[in-house]
Amino acid sequence: MSQDEKARELLVDLRNILEAWIGKVDLAFGENRQRPMEVKLSYNVDALKWELRTPKEEGKKSYEIAQDDGSENFKNLVKAVDSAGEKGMFTRFGSYWVMFEGKAVGRRARKK
Repeated sequence: MSQDEKARELLVDLRNILEAWIGKVDLAFGENRQRPMEVKLSYNVDALKWELRTPKEEGKKSYEIAQDDGSENFKNLVKAVDSAGEKGMFTRFGSYWVMFEGKAVGRRARKK
């Protein structure tokens, strides 16, 4: 067995020991660090009807808004944005946030 293989084996053993120890500490303090499995919600933002809104105040950015159309697509988008936290959801396509107590979703206007 080479030195690298021995070192790797020792590090794996150390990691396992530390994980077991952390688990015992968590149990002693009543904490459960296991997180519930995330459910991936399916939605298509392009299937929603987006309306462009331009604020009257100077310096404010335009945004788009989609109203609740009762579709499963809209409901899943609201759940996804809500689960992302209070600052909204950021994706590679832009930022989204829930408006009017879940009756609408806003997003930064796309540049066309």
